[in-house]
This record gives sequence, structure tokens and C-alpha cells, in this order.
Amino acid sequence: MQQLAFNTYNYQFYICDRDSPMETDSLNFWSDEAMEEGIAVAEGVIGVAINSDERISCEIEFFTRAPQYDTAKWNLVGVVEMKIGSGVLQVLNCPDDHVEYSIEIPKGNYNVRILIPNKSGESPENEDHYRIEFWQL
Repeated sequence: MQQLAFNTYNYQFYICDRDSPMETDSLNFWSDEAMEEGIAVAEGVIGVAINSDERISCEIEFFTRAPQYDTAKWNLVGVVEMKIGSGVLQVLNCPDDHVEYSIEIPKGNYNVRILIPNKSGESPENEDHYRIEFWQL
């Protein structure tokens, strides 16, 4: 598992294929539905809406099949499919698309599950936290 912590703004960050055209400025990308669900999807890129406008942390893990997750600990934001055509997955901040994490993975289609902690009414400690799980289809 990879642990990340970074600054991002505009209440979002991106998970993308290195060769994605990054068409995140389209009105279709952050549609009303995407804003409500907290996930926007375009060719080779996933936008994740976040609760704060600065420091976040992520844990990223790869699996051979869909893992179980503890519903008492995690709330599901969503599961989306993503094609990695370049063989390089990246996590980028916003708005300057700084590469916060990059890893070579087998080319192909992946399911990407995004989870947030189930805080049960507790307030977060100065940063948002996300768990991102990948498994190849």
C-alpha cells in the first residue's frame, strides 16, 4: 500500500493515465451528477471531489480482484472503470496538475474504488483522507 499526503485546491484531485488528454475543463466533466456523486470521469482521468481545499491524504492499493472493505470503517464514494493505455498511473493535484504519485502498472482496464472514512459524526483531523483501490478487469 502506498501512502500519500499532498496539497490540492479547488476541492478536487485527479487519478489518471499518464497519456490522458485531461479534458477536465469540459462542462460534462463536473456535471451536476458528477458533483453530487463526488466523482467525475473522462477518457483516462477520474476527478475526485474533496471536502477541504488544501491538505489531503490517500492510501492506494492494487489487488488481483475486488477486495472486501469494512463498511463500519469506510463509506463508498464510488466505483468507476478506467483504461490505462500508457502503463503509467498518476495522481495529480489541482489546479496545476503536479504529479504527486506515479507508478508503472500493466496496461488495461481497471476498476477503481474510492472510499472515505466513516467518521460517524466525528470531525476530521486537519485533512481529508481517501482510500483508492484498483483491480484489473
